Amino acid sequence: MRYLSYSADDYIEKNDAKIFRDEFDLKPNCQSYLTYYEGTAIGSIRSCTYQPGKEYDIPVFDVFINEIKDSIGLADTIIEANKFVVDPAFRKRGGAQARFSIYKNITDSIDDNDAKYLVAGVRAEHVKFYRLLNFEQASEERAYPHVNFKTVLMICKDVQAFKNFIDQNSAFKKHQLTRQRRSGRGA
Repeated sequence: MRYLSYSADDYIEKNDAKIFRDEFDLKPNCQSYLTYYEGTAIGSIRSCTYQPGKEYDIPVFDVFINEIKDSIGLADTIIEANKFVVDPAFRKRGGAQARFSIYKNITDSIDDNDAKYLVAGVRAEHVKFYRLLNFEQASEERAYPHVNFKTVLMICKDVQAFKNFIDQNSAFKKHQLTRQRRSGRGA
């Protein structure tokens, strides 16, 4: 799903294996989620967890560590939402509700890890969407590893407001929506 979406928009170099992975995919603090609507995969997202005192970092630290330190510090658990994609064939059908439903996976990560903050590196044209989700822009655009576009850092300091918004706006009926989790822990 990730390769299909990123390659359709020429955001990555195409390859014969049709796979888009990075070094964080197999780390134990990262989980990838595939979301289905009525039995068809519609999108995916990855959650990476930073916990003080643990040995694993999150991808956004490679680009925005100073902004994170200045804005929220490193004393609390942080979830990074990344590799968020919607199947190109579903983009116009599902609208915002599909995107919110895919993001529902991140609310589970927040709860599972008792996270205080949520961060994401996003393309500038997506800042408005993230503001709907209670994120604030915390940086200027910068190059981001493994992709052919620049990103800005978005930080959500009120994860409860984020969770409430997602719960209220991911309007697909429960029987239509299923999720599959793939953990970096040996998966």
